[in-house]
Amino acid sequence: MQRGAADWYAVSSERVGGRPTIGVLSPLAGGFYYGGILTGIARTLAAAGVRMIVIQTLDAGYLNADFIDNPPFDSHLAWDRISGFIAVVHAVGPEYLESVRLAGKPFVLVSHEMPDLPCPVVVPDNRGGIVDTVRHLVAHGHTRIGFTGFLGHDDIRERHEAYRETLVGCGIEPDPALTYATSDNNEVGGFGAAHEMIEAGLPSTAMVAATDLNAIGIMQGLQAAGYSLPRDQAITGFDDTDAATHVTPMLSTVKQDLGMIGGRAADLILARVRGEVVPAGRRLVPTSFVARESCGCRAWQSAADDGHTAHAGNEQGVNQEFADAVTAALTRYRTHTGEVDVDAVSRTTECVSALITAAAAGNELPPIGELRDAMTDLHHLAPSPETSTAIITAVRRLASRVSEGMAAEPGAEATTAARIDDATVSAIWTLAQAQTQDAYEHDRHVGTLLAAQYDVSMELLQGVDGDPRELRWLGR
Repeated sequence: MQRGAADWYAVSSERVGGRPTIGVLSPLAGGFYYGGILTGIARTLAAAGVRMIVIQTLDAGYLNADFIDNPPFDSHLAWDRISGFIAVVHAVGPEYLESVRLAGKPFVLVSHEMPDLPCPVVVPDNRGGIVDTVRHLVAHGHTRIGFTGFLGHDDIRERHEAYRETLVGCGIEPDPALTYATSDNNEVGGFGAAHEMIEAGLPSTAMVAATDLNAIGIMQGLQAAGYSLPRDQAITGFDDTDAATHVTPMLSTVKQDLGMIGGRAADLILARVRGEVVPAGRRLVPTSFVARESCGCRAWQSAADDGHTAHAGNEQGVNQEFADAVTAALTRYRTHTGEVDVDAVSRTTECVSALITAAAAGNELPPIGELRDAMTDLHHLAPSPETSTAIITAVRRLASRVSEGMAAEPGAEATTAARIDDATVSAIWTLAQAQTQDAYEHDRHVGTLLAAQYDVSMELLQGVDGDPRELRWLGR
């Protein structure tokens, strides 16, 4: 039976200031993968006014959570304060979760299923992403397609199974010799796989790597041996990490939204804490294949180029064409749930149109600040090379349509074209500013975190006044 908000707080507060508290069991409390999931959980819980306690189940000092056996974690830390648990990928074993169940506390799993403990499980659509990847490589003409991954993880095993099944569906018999089991999900594992591939004479023409970092390790290993990519080997990854767009060639990959996975798990545990009936079983979070250079596609594939048809040459039609192209890119590559922010698209459309139209007419240009703010909002919605390409393409097309519709005075065509070109560059420059500012803020944030960690370490090394349990050493 569903309880009201007041009942929820009364029943599930677990004596912490009248608000529920969710415990998150995770092998690690940071990094790209675990950090991304924890961020999604934290945002969803904070929006609901719910507290969160993260418990790392690996000992301090671990940087790598690529293991097969669950950590020997059996502490009931903070159980008197926790209303329900989320357990992320092998964080604890079935015995621990059974004790959670017996204590009457609900739990949700992320990317790890335990058949003897039926419960809600949130997983990325591993199968769908790999099916699209293999079919894409087959469409490029590849038949000798390999697979690389750390098969100790449920997600990776599912990706491997999907790889084999998709090859069969494409009329290709999977060759076990083209599967390379890596030691981890990182670059080191991929580099080792590259060495095995080279020793075998590079029998594959394309390689499906189970993670981006494995893929990048393979790329590094093959390039160090003198191979040219993707000519000698097409390579794809899975995750769409930041690193995927900063390697050469840029990595084709499957985008999975870790924040969305964490947010979905948080929604489910909140429902269970409220007393709602939440059926056991999998909840798939969508994935999508992103084609870049490493699979053999051109570098800057733009969503604006995918069968887009031009509107009529009037101003309303030109603006709608711009808005449609930008909306299509945001829909495909956005990093948040829900609908695209139509107000942000509308503001950008109006600003770009006003700038280029004024330039074409020879009028005073509007201030650039409003356009910069609008472009910054768009960039934050979907900060990817593909979105940037779509926006740039849309700006250029809008400028071209405006230029085509202008009836410049005889002899003034070159001057009008130059003004429109300058305005186009200015519009694109505001997007570049947004990207640069974002990178600066990220670096500054990392620097602040490192400085804080250093200060805390120094407080501990120098000793603290009074009882360490008072946590004054965390003041900085």
